[in-house]
Amino acid sequence: MNGMNNPVFIEVGHRHICKNGNSVCGDSFVCKRNTAECRLVAVLADGLGSGIKASVLSQLTATMLARCVTNDLDIKQAARTIMETLPVCAVRKIGYATFTIIDIDLHGNASIIEFDNPGYLWIRDKKLQDPPRQIESVTTADGRKMELRFSQFSLSPEDRLLVFSDGISQAGMGNDAYPLGWTQKGVSDFCVASLAKRPDISAQELADLLTDRANAIDAKKAKDDISAGIIYFRKPRELLLVTGAPFDRRRDREIAERCAGFNGTKVICGGTTGAIIARELCRTLSIRMDGDFSEVPPGSVMDGIDLVTEGTITLSKLCSYLDSDSAWLRKNNPAADLYRLLMASDHIQFLVGTSVNVAHQDPSLPEDLDIRRNTIRRICKVLEEKFLKTTAIRFL
Repeated sequence: MNGMNNPVFIEVGHRHICKNGNSVCGDSFVCKRNTAECRLVAVLADGLGSGIKASVLSQLTATMLARCVTNDLDIKQAARTIMETLPVCAVRKIGYATFTIIDIDLHGNASIIEFDNPGYLWIRDKKLQDPPRQIESVTTADGRKMELRFSQFSLSPEDRLLVFSDGISQAGMGNDAYPLGWTQKGVSDFCVASLAKRPDISAQELADLLTDRANAIDAKKAKDDISAGIIYFRKPRELLLVTGAPFDRRRDREIAERCAGFNGTKVICGGTTGAIIARELCRTLSIRMDGDFSEVPPGSVMDGIDLVTEGTITLSKLCSYLDSDSAWLRKNNPAADLYRLLMASDHIQFLVGTSVNVAHQDPSLPEDLDIRRNTIRRICKVLEEKFLKTTAIRFL
């Protein structure tokens, strides 16, 4: 998320792992954007218990909170309203969901409300920060007394905010290595160490690392729902993906020059596209034979280009990775490499040639059945809706 004239981007990543034996997660993570005010609201809610009932309550809580705060209801008032509204467990006399709300704008102004979730982490320069927290007591209409923790501070570029459910901080509880669970300190030490190794790691990759580590501590049989949400406040990263030959061959030079002059990460998808750009820029294109090619064809190498892959098959495999939470994690192929580059980017431009490839379809088919164009549109939709990227497509 970014403003048109603001050189800062808010990247968001999140991941859930269900409690062992469950098919749905009792935690929910919801993000909403107020584009007019260049604000982002993220909510992590943890439903009481696990399974479908917890999932419904956490989703209801997260969705209502995100909608209220996005529509300019004061963050404290939104939290109080939800606490009044949530049903109460008849046995334990507590609300059916805990939550953390983050409201952040592109100037770095952050407001955070916490209710019974593990404390969020604020990391700057690979060091854990100590944010100011005010405790506010709330008494509901039925006499229940609860506490909210409220924070308000300013972020700087490269700062990260991390929220997670107690399925992470309590992972491993009771075993010999972690008798008290992973603990808040264990989680923060792991995140700081991960950032020291990879300072530019994307929000999504850090969320994947954190949840996978918690699951491993639970011997891959999660004792509770495991959830993490990461917010990365930083300068935007741009990526250009060029795929397909131009409809008019006289524009081959134009597509090559656009690629060469782009200031950011450059990706070429397609053998013909790569050959055109190599020819027009007088560069060598060579096959890259390292990696696993059981799912997609091998890629290539060209000076000045960050990644060169085959076209339609690789883009289709990318779609399946984008739809999955972790299918790409341990893959070593061009589609997984492309996924990683996209996750590490914010503004993603697609330069799509419209020359018909007779190997892929009947040229008499209408435009809306074009495989390459439909695939690119699908990729853009997922990148925008699921990963909060900004995308643009230009056809040549």
